[in-house]
Amino acid sequence: MKIAISSDNHLDVNRVDVAATMEAQAAWLKQQEVAHYFFLGDLFNDFTRTQSYFKKLAD
Repeated sequence: MKIAISSDNHLDVNRVDVAATMEAQAAWLKQQEVAHYFFLGDLFNDFTRTQSYFKKLAD
């Protein structure tokens, strides 16, 4: 079983293309056959944006 962990990406502060990042992340997790993905820290400074991102990523 593979797990993946990431932390403190701060996508809003780092001004990355969120849609492209999500697409790349989803592809990588799928390609690596990751069973469980844990995120520790801040993805955005706004929790509602973080929650929305992970809902879309799960799809």
